[in-house]
Amino acid sequence: MPRLRYIGPLGPPLLALLLVACRQPAPTCPDNAPAPVEGSAPFGQIWVGTRINVEGITQIDPQVAHPFFDVPNSYVIEGWNVWPWVSSAKRTASWASVAEFEEDVRAEGGSLHGVQSVLYDPEAWQATPSDEQRDPEAAMRRFARLARSLGYEVIITPGLTLAGVQGSTCPRDDEESPQDTYLRCDIAGTAARYADVVEVQAQTLQGDPDAYRDFVAAAASDARAANPDVKVISGLRVRDDASIDEEERAWVATVDVVDGHYLAMEPADAAELLGWISACASG
Repeated sequence: MPRLRYIGPLGPPLLALLLVACRQPAPTCPDNAPAPVEGSAPFGQIWVGTRINVEGITQIDPQVAHPFFDVPNSYVIEGWNVWPWVSSAKRTASWASVAEFEEDVRAEGGSLHGVQSVLYDPEAWQATPSDEQRDPEAAMRRFARLARSLGYEVIITPGLTLAGVQGSTCPRDDEESPQDTYLRCDIAGTAARYADVVEVQAQTLQGDPDAYRDFVAAAASDARAANPDVKVISGLRVRDDASIDEEERAWVATVDVVDGHYLAMEPADAAELLGWISACASG
């Protein structure tokens, strides 16, 4: 086999050229985006974010924030007993534990004042009890049954590693990636059977728009096969010091695949991303 010849360390000019060559192209607005819908966020998409983040975006640029988070088809998350902020978006309370949700409902006499939708975020973390991690379908069913009895919309955002916990009803094979296990165990489809909105937490794949799209598209297909009426969203967040270009590319890659996004990033980054999407929408 031919030998590789050592050419010495790369000088700054050559290194800079190589970095430019490896860098992904700048994002461009999609030509396959859904048509605008009157009274909805740009391109008719659903957006989910926390009140703190939405307030931060609003302080930076209210003209960017309001089209995304002051519309009836978006969701603003806050503690169920804290509502100091007014918006047209659905007031959403979230839990990582079904047991805590049930306890809060009991403590309030069977009703959570001001809540319009509820979110369940089961993941392989301390906030979700181990029995709920091991049997996520039973936990999702419990959560949705109580939520619907109270008249709430249901959002379920299962974590990517949920299917791989020890003792799970669908354990991860040693050679599988978390994405493979998630799809094999039909986590998105399971959530969709009980939810109105399901999030695919694909944020770790944002650096590769093709991989991000492939995984989200496969999970969205599973969800819609289980429930044709479900809305599917995917997660967007700034990873470490990555450029906001990464989120823009991920959005472009899935704009024709999902119904919207869960926005998990600092307000300044979020305002930049939403501003760019607004510019795309305005043509």
